[in-house]
Amino acid sequence: MWSARQGHLECALVLAQWSTESLRRRDANGQTAVQIAATGRYTEMAAELEKIQLGARPLSIRTTHLGMGNDEQTFFTSSKT
Repeated sequence: MWSARQGHLECALVLAQWSTESLRRRDANGQTAVQIAATGRYTEMAAELEKIQLGARPLSIRTTHLGMGNDEQTFFTSSKT
């Protein structure tokens, strides 16, 4: 939820992919991560988290953006056509 509230797209996607159950959890105000992202005007994040929630693959993320080295290895594959 923190990553959704702060607008950290890559972090939110990695965490959601790691544990899709986290997308069903609600904060103290009763909001899910998708709702928090949408409320914070992080529309791309909200859309991608919804895709994960529905079982689709998220946006492509490069490991270099995650601080995992200098290679350009793809962590997730794109669901866009």
